[in-house]
Amino acid sequence: MGMTGIIALLLLGLCCVAGLVLIPLGMPGTFVIIIGAVVYNLVHWSMAVSLPILVILLMLALVGEVLEYILGMKLAEKRGTSRPAVYGAIIGGIVGTFAGVPVPVLGPVIGLFAGA
Repeated sequence: MGMTGIIALLLLGLCCVAGLVLIPLGMPGTFVIIIGAVVYNLVHWSMAVSLPILVILLMLALVGEVLEYILGMKLAEKRGTSRPAVYGAIIGGIVGTFAGVPVPVLGPVIGLFAGA
């Protein structure tokens, strides 16, 4: 394994650690891990992480995000939040992500409060 392989492996490791740190914070860390695996394959010029494994990872990440959305909505409704407020918070979070806020982490937070 040459220098490129070592750098690719370090990049994959960093993406995995970053993804694992982001998951408890409510951010899509699983997608960071998938992106790391894809970049590893591209930089290393091999399919060390095979296409079926990448598809399985993507499907698991999507299922996880959908479950998080559904369970979050059910918990919010159980605690007395109206359905329009939940949808407003989701839309506000998405809009806040793309809004031109100086600090990127504040965009989704401001959007959530604006939508709620």
